Amino acid sequence: MIPLKDDNPSYGLPIINYVFIVTNLVVFFYLNALLGSGADRQFIKEYGAVPQQILQGENLLSVLTAMFVHNAAHTAHVAFNMLSLAIFGDNIEVAMGHLRYFAFYLLGGLIAGMVHVLAVADCTNPMIGASGAISAVMGAYLVLYPRRTILFFAPLVLLRLPALIYMMLWLGWQIVYRLTYDSAGGVAWFAHLGGFAAGIVLVWPFCLSRRRRAERLLGEREFIRE
Repeated sequence: MIPLKDDNPSYGLPIINYVFIVTNLVVFFYLNALLGSGADRQFIKEYGAVPQQILQGENLLSVLTAMFVHNAAHTAHVAFNMLSLAIFGDNIEVAMGHLRYFAFYLLGGLIAGMVHVLAVADCTNPMIGASGAISAVMGAYLVLYPRRTILFFAPLVLLRLPALIYMMLWLGWQIVYRLTYDSAGGVAWFAHLGGFAAGIVLVWPFCLSRRRRAERLLGEREFIRE
């Protein structure tokens, strides 16, 4: 389920969202330059979030740094993540404001990471990637814009569905795959689910004081109601 675009124009400059995307890409290309030297693996070990280490009080900041690190050997992972962030993140930043969105994204990613850490406490493999934070952004998008249309690619077909249905299909996909595959197999499904839930909850306090401004920008009272 690869999102391609939405019908939700952004009435503002989502500069923080751009910063997050560029940061992820810079780190990715840096690791790509190190690929094969062994230094890329060392970087991931240092800045990826290892559940066992974190629960022992070691390398605590890695829960935050991990969300900006993607494996250089997995181009599709970073491409899918950045595409999703570009599609969903701009509207959330405009709704929240730059600083609130900055804090929301990091907090959503932090909660997603900690859900993964607690769920697989004995795991010694580093968790990396922005998926948890982006899942939080998607949770916020579901609350604010459930009727906006998402064009996405499903196996062998392009579909256009309301965001509510798209997000529910995406959520079901996460649950099915979590029940089918072990988190240690390469995907932190608990982080996806934890981030999505965090976004649904956090969007309310983060957007509460921005409601009137967002309504003016959108030109209609769809900010919370839609």
